Amino acid sequence: LVSALGSVLVANVSRATAVQYDATNAAAIAAAGALARAFVVGALSGEQIREALDPAISVSAARAFAASLANSTRAAPGGVGSVVLPLSVFDGQDGAAIDGGVDVLMYKFARNVHSDDQA
Repeated sequence: LVSALGSVLVANVSRATAVQYDATNAAAIAAAGALARAFVVGALSGEQIREALDPAISVSAARAFAASLANSTRAAPGGVGSVVLPLSVFDGQDGAAIDGGVDVLMYKFARNVHSDDQA
């Protein structure tokens, strides 16, 4: 699935209109998010991270204990890059809402899918 999505992202878009390009980007973002959410269905906090890797897109997901996330660094999918979560990441959150775990969904693209142009 992730390879198919990756092939869409690297397809020749030079003849795509701006509307088509934006639609492809939006669909890629939505599909990556859906795949990441599917990875954590039925998962337990603390289980191994699930990943799907492709040169054009990488997706990872895990259900983690909230205490393990605060003041931590999480590797990006495929291990290249990272995200730093501050100690205050859950400030203001209802403790009961995060006691069962927090879903950490990450995806990265080889190209900027948030851009407005095809450059």
